Amino acid sequence: MTAVDLQLFKFEHQPVRVVLVDGDPWFVARDVCTAIGLTNLSMALSRIDDDEKGVSQIDTPGGQQQMATIAESGLYSLVLRSDKKEAARFRRWVTHKVLPEIRRTGSYSEMPAAPVQLPSKKELAQWVVEAEERAELAEARARELEPPAAAWNELADAAGDYSVADAAKVLCRDPKISIGERRLFDAMHGMHWIYRPRGGRWRAYQDQLDSGRLVEKVGKPYYHAGRDEVVAADPVVRVTPKGLAALHQKLGGSGQLELMAVVS
Repeated sequence: MTAVDLQLFKFEHQPVRVVLVDGDPWFVARDVCTAIGLTNLSMALSRIDDDEKGVSQIDTPGGQQQMATIAESGLYSLVLRSDKKEAARFRRWVTHKVLPEIRRTGSYSEMPAAPVQLPSKKELAQWVVEAEERAELAEARARELEPPAAAWNELADAAGDYSVADAAKVLCRDPKISIGERRLFDAMHGMHWIYRPRGGRWRAYQDQLDSGRLVEKVGKPYYHAGRDEVVAADPVVRVTPKGLAALHQKLGGSGQLELMAVVS
């Protein structure tokens, strides 16, 4: 992308840089994520369509750098994915201040790059209406993708639990996740959810049991021929719906998934 201009705005003391690319505003993705409380930039960008994101040359104190940028429609998609209270204020700030200001001073939309006269109040009001309409269209499109993600939140309140093998199968229904039983055990070990005593089976850390992400179930007693006695089986780690929802998020799930019923 070739940026023709760079403008700096401030949202509640947070700098937000905007570049004009072929006359359209593109926002520096990191600035937007910081403003609306999204901490994982890579994950946020992965959920935006390719035509809504790009890379632009940005002037920084350390010189020009290639930075990820997002189009206006991509910005609205990110705003919807933030559950922070700042997100709604940020969207209104963009549509009521940033975009009208860009159109007044730059070449955004059909306005000339250097208008001779300042726009009238009627023109400014029309720009706000147009920006709001674009935001509403982007939100409607994003909401079509939200129900599956919401289903994960509903799942977290469901009853029952999953074997690790079944949990892996459910997670793999998300196109962004590919994992099997063994790799899921390894992943939970890396997250410090479980540990493995020497020569024993996987066990859950107490904090994960307390949090409700994992449970341990004891199998049926069995006859041990070598000891000639009935012994209790080792506990088996199982994943709760709450744990499954947390794993889905930690493994970078997209939420574009229809969930199957909880396995007993």
